[in-house]
Amino acid sequence: MPKARFRSLAASVCAGLALMLSTPAAADETMTEAETEAIERVVRGYLLEHPEIIIEALQVLETRNRQQAIDALLADKAAPVAGNPEGPLTVVEFFDYQCPYCKTIAADMIETLEAEGDVRIVFKEFPILGQASEYAAKAALAAHRQGKYLEFHQALMAARGKLNERMVIEEARRVGLDVERLQADMDSPEIAAALERNHELATALQVNGTPAFVVGKTVVPGQANMINLIQQLLEAERSS
Repeated sequence: MPKARFRSLAASVCAGLALMLSTPAAADETMTEAETEAIERVVRGYLLEHPEIIIEALQVLETRNRQQAIDALLADKAAPVAGNPEGPLTVVEFFDYQCPYCKTIAADMIETLEAEGDVRIVFKEFPILGQASEYAAKAALAAHRQGKYLEFHQALMAARGKLNERMVIEEARRVGLDVERLQADMDSPEIAAALERNHELATALQVNGTPAFVVGKTVVPGQANMINLIQQLLEAERSS
């Protein structure tokens, strides 16, 4: 676990313990500064004597945050989808339009999962490779407003050469998007908020690269034979 994340989680745990210990006294009257300091000393002393509690609490918190992030992914009705929108199984992909491996597996991944018949594919733009990635992600979400997300997504994934704004707009025209409307929608606060939320979910799931997939409760970073692994995880979900 990164040190900064550990410190943040540890601070949350300590604050939670202090709050729990202080609640009975605070129920009747406002605590004095001396009482607050006394409780803080008790908490600190207890944690120093039982440091294993911090690790245990961090693990519980990490698991809880992870599950909340997965629940949020599955409940998100605004995200672009492919496959069976009502499918009982869901595969979520975090990707970047400049990620070479994302581009390599994109077409086969969609084709394979759509053929399963019971799988909903949820797309989560996760632009981490620079300004062009950010521009493309905003354009894709704007294309979703015109009902052409999948066509545009596949066009960007199939495009060869270094991605830039001109290429993104050319692909938008090629798939029949209203480019003027697209560019206006790209600057909307809703699209900015959606991308920010994607980054928050990725952080909660400890996703720091692309592609990354979520199948059930399993988070899988990109690796060799990715599509076969996803199919195996889906089969396990069906059997559970």
